[in-house]
Amino acid sequence: RLWVSGRKLVDQWQVPDEATSWVGQGWVAAEAVVPVRMDSIGVGAQPLTEVHLRVDGGNWTELPSFMWTGSVQKSELQRQELQRGLEHSWNTWYRGSAAAHVILPAALGFTLDVHNSTSEEVLTWDVVDSCAEKEECQVRPGAHAMNGSYTKITRRIPHTAVNYTVESSHADDGGNLLVVLVTAHGPSATAGMSVRAKVEFFFDCGLNLRPGNQSVCGAILTKNQTVAGEPEGYPGGTVAAVGGAVSVANGVLSVEFDGSGRACFIGAGSGTSLSLDDCQNFVSQRKAWYFAGLDVKYPRSKVGKLRDAVEAVRSVVAWNTMWDMRVKVVTPVSRNFGEMPYAMWLWDTYFLSLLAAGDSKEVAYSNFIEMTVPTQYGNVPGYFDKDGVGADRSKPYVAAMILLDHYQRFGDLWIVEMMFDKLAGWADWVRDRRGFWLNATEYLVVPGSSNIGNVQGGQACSTVHAVWETGLDNSPIYDNIAILEAPAGEACILPVLDVGLNSLQVASLEALSQLAAALGRSERSKQLAAEATRLSHTMSRLLWDASRKVFDNRLAVGANFTGGRWRGAVGKFIGRITPTAFYPMLAGVPNVEQAVLMVSQWLVTESGGFCLVGGGSQCQFGLPAVVSFDPAFQDQDYWRGRVWAPMNYLVFRGLAHDKYRHLAAVMQVRGALVASSQALLLGEWLDKGHVHENYGPNGTGYSEDSNPFYHWGGLLGYVAMEGAEESESVLLA
Repeated sequence: RLWVSGRKLVDQWQVPDEATSWVGQGWVAAEAVVPVRMDSIGVGAQPLTEVHLRVDGGNWTELPSFMWTGSVQKSELQRQELQRGLEHSWNTWYRGSAAAHVILPAALGFTLDVHNSTSEEVLTWDVVDSCAEKEECQVRPGAHAMNGSYTKITRRIPHTAVNYTVESSHADDGGNLLVVLVTAHGPSATAGMSVRAKVEFFFDCGLNLRPGNQSVCGAILTKNQTVAGEPEGYPGGTVAAVGGAVSVANGVLSVEFDGSGRACFIGAGSGTSLSLDDCQNFVSQRKAWYFAGLDVKYPRSKVGKLRDAVEAVRSVVAWNTMWDMRVKVVTPVSRNFGEMPYAMWLWDTYFLSLLAAGDSKEVAYSNFIEMTVPTQYGNVPGYFDKDGVGADRSKPYVAAMILLDHYQRFGDLWIVEMMFDKLAGWADWVRDRRGFWLNATEYLVVPGSSNIGNVQGGQACSTVHAVWETGLDNSPIYDNIAILEAPAGEACILPVLDVGLNSLQVASLEALSQLAAALGRSERSKQLAAEATRLSHTMSRLLWDASRKVFDNRLAVGANFTGGRWRGAVGKFIGRITPTAFYPMLAGVPNVEQAVLMVSQWLVTESGGFCLVGGGSQCQFGLPAVVSFDPAFQDQDYWRGRVWAPMNYLVFRGLAHDKYRHLAAVMQVRGALVASSQALLLGEWLDKGHVHENYGPNGTGYSEDSNPFYHWGGLLGYVAMEGAEESESVLLA
């Protein structure tokens, strides 16, 4: 497989019959020199001994051996098997429309719309729309089984009683027979209206990509009132319609609603005759099976509103999962956020992996693996899309903790083998490229942006990029602090000894130590544990503000870059408190006395400003991204006062640490946080079907800077699911 700028370019190579060499072709548009890496597989019993690359018809150049591996590890074969297991059946694989259904591996599918023959108005299900009031909302997502066996989504006409519901179901166990039932509701909903399905090949016939990017999409043909697709190398498929009058033109099936307001489309490997009642029965059956599965673990009679939170989490994960030939099965943060066809943010994706694990280990693993592609510098980049990589920076380091969670849950050592060296190398990068050294043995982590020129998002070595690395894009804790520049290729830093990033580094080192032990790497395990202990002690000694009884960021002063490292001293506390102040509990950094002081003063009192207790109408739900008495809280702008699910989750995880979970004050806070998180999620979910990127502490989700269907919003539900046993308000709601 050939990798360019850290992303996979092609993974299929032509192997001549004599099996003595490989010839593969691929292309990439680039304005500058880009790093290239190749993973190679031995042909037959003979390993590869040389790899040559030719660009734009130029001379062949031999690649040095460090750029390619001589064989494929067992874990890579497991990854390939995982992807093959995912890349089949009908599902909503195409990110561009929630009403597009595609079958893999043929990449044949269709996109639905509703057409008014009088006004020529067309209603689509392209995205979940942002809307302040329920009456304004157009698209409401519903249930979605991860394997596509049942889905539901509704298209409303705002300020009317008219809506159109699309329900899909597999009509066989293999997912090769699909029925999509469209039902019209409301007065005059069917008058002059028809449902259309545009049949086409998706993803440039992605799974059929051959060397040289030669698309081999087959023909789209009309056959007896059906539309057939015949891709080369895969069985053909047909799409048929049933309802009222059916017409076909130019690969588009159009069907009028029948007298009961129904129309149905059938996707099959070959012509299949179904009636409308057959469609209805299949959909009803799969819907019943889907909810029966939920009833096993989350019966509403016992868990109350927690059941709604579970449904919200499953919906936001499954509806946002898609496929692309460059990154396989992944889950972008939202269908309508970032560059098309995919845009991947680092800690967002790792949190998605955590959320997906409850319903699909395969989707959880796929996202984790495809995100974990370090740059040549060693960091996993904070962002990538089809056009660029944010190689100068990273994002909060949550991956090792989540990989440990996966291992403890599923027991699969192969993914640990595949990911460990990458994650351990990333932790080393944090120490070596983001460490601010106070003496020969002690460092604290600072945010930064490596000085490597123009990257995704603009010029590296900038204050903006360094703040982006924290994940808290406009947090007031970084106001009026400028980046310190370093020589070309080195790390420019923001001189802030960051409580959040240091806490996550300690937690990552501890998780990596446990993973190394699982792999039998005892010496590496001891080294990682020792580094975690040293950093934890440094944090406890220097970042604890005894006067305010809380951990706080401090300025890094006297900074100078010598010997490849930033060195200096510890300056004053910054004095602006956010939920990151409690992240040290993730790694057991505070002693028990400090933990009790923190939560008692800051989280269970109105004066603490975190909106779990009192606070008035504008401070009803915690945890705001800055305390309510900070001037920036009034901005209610992104990380300046809004509530963010990942912060709630990380604080909850710290409160659940074995060192503190039994403490009465901690148990009280944990229960309050569980109840607040669930209530905040359900307010928007039950009203509009939204799961927001961030929320107002007054309970509103809508904001120009809050995507309405962003997967990490589901972490509020995850907190409720994890903490249900802690809170009677959840169990008995």
